[in-house]
Amino acid sequence: AVLEAPRDFQRKASFYIDFVMSENSMGFHADGECLRVLGDAINFCRKGQLALRTSPTGKAPAAQPKAASE
Repeated sequence: AVLEAPRDFQRKASFYIDFVMSENSMGFHADGECLRVLGDAINFCRKGQLALRTSPTGKAPAAQPKAASE
């Protein structure tokens, strides 16, 4: 239940990316439409990230520790 929304956004983003990649010209003949569809895919990816960052209680999760390289 917690991952339902993030999975839905990921599924939608994946569909949009697959659509662009499977379209024979890979966006060459309709570059504006390709950019629009990829923009929608990016938006769904970002919505999925935001859904993961919010816990079921609506509170933001605790901050993650920084990696040693940061």
